[in-house]
Amino acid sequence: MATLPQSGDAEKQLPFRATQSELRILRELLAIVALRGGDTAQWQNEDLLTSRGITTAVACIAALKEELFPEEARLRRSRANAIKALNGGPLRAHFDQTLETAALTVHAHIQNRADYESLLKRLQTFNFDEWQDLCNNERINAD
Repeated sequence: MATLPQSGDAEKQLPFRATQSELRILRELLAIVALRGGDTAQWQNEDLLTSRGITTAVACIAALKEELFPEEARLRRSRANAIKALNGGPLRAHFDQTLETAALTVHAHIQNRADYESLLKRLQTFNFDEWQDLCNNERINAD
């Protein structure tokens, strides 16, 4: 089974450019694939990756995480869909990436009155109780 080597030659085996940080993450994920008895070579096959729409290191990392941790990926998609109403205009919302809490981080960039009104509207239409229930139910289901 082919895995990414520890040396700087790793990037040569990938069909796309990757930063050192991305290479480290890819090595870790491919090690999990190998431990589970999977085929790591497919994750370095340019034709196969391209056919799946994987043309960057970020896309490859996301696809590997999806395959290795499908339930976690499902939870992330569920949370991302739940906060869609908040995102847009001057507002960007992010959920706790550990999936341990219902915490939200909200960033707003207000340049004018319209941005301010949009921010207020998005905050007022978001139901935090529903969000918190979603997050709590995830933890209950995990037990």
